[in-house]
Amino acid sequence: MARKLYPTLAVLMVSVIWGLSFLFTRGVLFFLTPFQLLGLRFVLAALALSLLVLLRLATVNIRLHHLPELLKVAFW
Repeated sequence: MARKLYPTLAVLMVSVIWGLSFLFTRGVLFFLTPFQLLGLRFVLAALALSLLVLLRLATVNIRLHHLPELLKVAFW
């Protein structure tokens, strides 16, 4: 029963975080430029994903033969 509740709680948490990010962004833009805020968000996301990978809570399977396609998407 509890396992069925996990996806619902995950969606609820994402919604709360997403909603609060608008308030956070509004307040932070008094101190940072939009590009600085964007860079900060990317750095924080990279650190969070790196931590999840290091703790083996998430996996990232990127093979060398996938790299050209990923670069096309990244620079499009």
